[in-house]
Amino acid sequence: MKYSVHILFITLLFFPACGSSDHSPQDKAELLSQQAVEEMNRQNYDEAERLTIESINLYSETNNEAKLTENYSTLSTIQILSGKLSPALETLSALREINRRGEDRSSELQSMLQTAKIYFQLGKISDGVLLLTETYNNAKLFRLNQIAVTAALDLSRLHSSLHHYEKASAAASNAYALAKELQHVPSMIDALTLRMHSAAASGSTDKAFGYYREAATLLSTDQKNRLPEFYSAAGTAFILAGEWAFAKMQFQKIVALSDAHSPDLNPATFINARIGLGEIYLHHFNYTEAQEQFNTAYTSARTSSDPLTQSYLLTRIGDCLSRHAVVEGSQESMIRAEQLYEQAMTLFIRSGFHLGEAIALHRLGRLKEMNRDDNGAITFYKRAFDKFSDMFVDPMLFTGPVDVSLLMKSGTSTDNVIGWFSGDLIIQLLKYNRFTEAYAYQQTVRSLTIMSTIDPLPIHFLDRQKERSYSSLHQSINVLRQNILEAFHTASGGASAKSKNYLAKLQQQITYARSKMQSDAITLARENPSFSFLTVSTTSGPETIISTLPDASAVIDYFIGDNQAWAFVLRPNEELTAVKLSSFGYGLESKMDRFAEALSDPESGRVDITARSNELYDYLLKPVDLSQTQRVIIIPPLSHDRFPFHILLNNGTAMIEKLGCSYLPHISFLTSPPAVPKFINSVSAFGFTSNTRWGLEFELRDIRSFFRNIQVNNNQTATKERLESSVGEMLQISSQFSVDAEGDAGFTLSDGSTS
Repeated sequence: MKYSVHILFITLLFFPACGSSDHSPQDKAELLSQQAVEEMNRQNYDEAERLTIESINLYSETNNEAKLTENYSTLSTIQILSGKLSPALETLSALREINRRGEDRSSELQSMLQTAKIYFQLGKISDGVLLLTETYNNAKLFRLNQIAVTAALDLSRLHSSLHHYEKASAAASNAYALAKELQHVPSMIDALTLRMHSAAASGSTDKAFGYYREAATLLSTDQKNRLPEFYSAAGTAFILAGEWAFAKMQFQKIVALSDAHSPDLNPATFINARIGLGEIYLHHFNYTEAQEQFNTAYTSARTSSDPLTQSYLLTRIGDCLSRHAVVEGSQESMIRAEQLYEQAMTLFIRSGFHLGEAIALHRLGRLKEMNRDDNGAITFYKRAFDKFSDMFVDPMLFTGPVDVSLLMKSGTSTDNVIGWFSGDLIIQLLKYNRFTEAYAYQQTVRSLTIMSTIDPLPIHFLDRQKERSYSSLHQSINVLRQNILEAFHTASGGASAKSKNYLAKLQQQITYARSKMQSDAITLARENPSFSFLTVSTTSGPETIISTLPDASAVIDYFIGDNQAWAFVLRPNEELTAVKLSSFGYGLESKMDRFAEALSDPESGRVDITARSNELYDYLLKPVDLSQTQRVIIIPPLSHDRFPFHILLNNGTAMIEKLGCSYLPHISFLTSPPAVPKFINSVSAFGFTSNTRWGLEFELRDIRSFFRNIQVNNNQTATKERLESSVGEMLQISSQFSVDAEGDAGFTLSDGSTS
């Protein structure tokens, strides 16, 4: 007995000694790395992240850069999988620096590719484009052509998602040329698929069919396993081209593969095929068949862990039921649709997708309106608009397994998401003569639109205080957008318990960033009244504006929705009122478009233009009583901000000949005109034209005679670089104005670029 106890005592002494023997930092780091990989495979990302960071700290002590590179790469993967995109950016930055020091060009470029993807996910579009372009150029420089192909393909996808189809096609063409040189068939197929999509979306249907046939030929050789994915992409592309029958055929091919139990068919591809068929049937008013397709897709989606797809399908099934209810007069279908919209809203909320929540609220408002519960409709429309306006993120940046933007389109509107959320609300308020409230929302919509327009512009002020204020606002907007997008990716990625703590942290940052943005907007508007539109809210009224108007004047602000068109009228010493112009807003917009086209077409006959001008005067101005009016201030509709109201004819006489007419982009500019300096000390003038008949020197001569301190950049010196670096209190540009294939307008400069 004593012997046994003695042996036990020695054993207890021995094993602790073994366990406490000092391991080298290298061994400890290796053990932590192995444990981190195991935790990552179990999807325990937070623990895997903690272990990897510990191993990185230990490897840093030993200066083992090879292991540091490996662990930084693992850490970035873990952070991306758990939705921690901001930390992943920092990790990838460190990884790129290590690879750069070690002159490992391939690994450095791979980290740049990953960084560019995160830039796009966080809404940093310009940064993503620049980094992908740099990656592509460096990969070609170091003859790493496969990486160059990947960079070009990613660049094409990015431009395509932004609807910049000409740039997307150019990048895909570069990828195809390199892939063909490498004889890498999968990349050639990817490039052809992207070119097909860009051509279809741009209306070049013949080219799209050509790319389709070329890619199909490559797929029929040794890439048959990729056929379902290709058919899905082709179906989506040809819907954009309006080739509905051909698109339907592509989705049906995927369904046939499913019926044949093809092992190459991914469940997500099958779901997307059913969604594609459902959208085609829905577009052609076959609600019964569309509902059947969406139901089949939802049955498959329920087994996945993707709440966004399920929410999308619940919304679409509700759409089929609600439209069927209108046709058949079925109250039961209406009730079922309401239940589905509420289910969809719950899933959208759980997935952290507040834009989806706003969409579901808007759908519920439509149901209330269909049931003639107008007060209920207004309540839901308000909640939907407020939820949407809080996002402050372009919907196209929310990338996911389904195109949620399809839920925000009607038969006439396409990309005007702000108008989609606000149109029904404003019409309902106007219907009940709640003019002041309707106008407040109209001004909020206009403010959001102008803010989205000026946001990417590099605006600078000579006044340092104003420069700081604008820079602070711009930074606040970017931080808010980045936090919202990161929260979306974190939530939609199925965060673990500790990742939910990270999500809660992001929500706090969003609240702070939104408050900071509002504070910065108020500060900037106070220092520079031209930016007072930034602070317009749905609680502000037009009384102050009306009190400042001169006698015998009128302000006309236009609202044109899908179904109706109205004019708001503000006069001195009168209450704000509104006049209905048309019950078919889209029809009125079409007439305005045709008139603008006739003006720009020299072949159009004067009689045709005169008739259209008189007709539009009867629509747009005649309903507004302009008697006793000497001056009209027009705030054009957002979709026609350059429409020439002043030349519309009334009994053969242009309005401008009868009374003064001026334009404003926003009502706030009435009481806050931009400050004009009394003395101008420095002037920059730019001039360029390829037209030798235009006496450019004569146009610039007058400004030289008025200002002694003037810097003139004429013709070959009128470059983008000089324009961006110029400083002055006044800028004159004498140049041709052009619009490129992407719809971006600008002044043509000597290097062929526009600004």
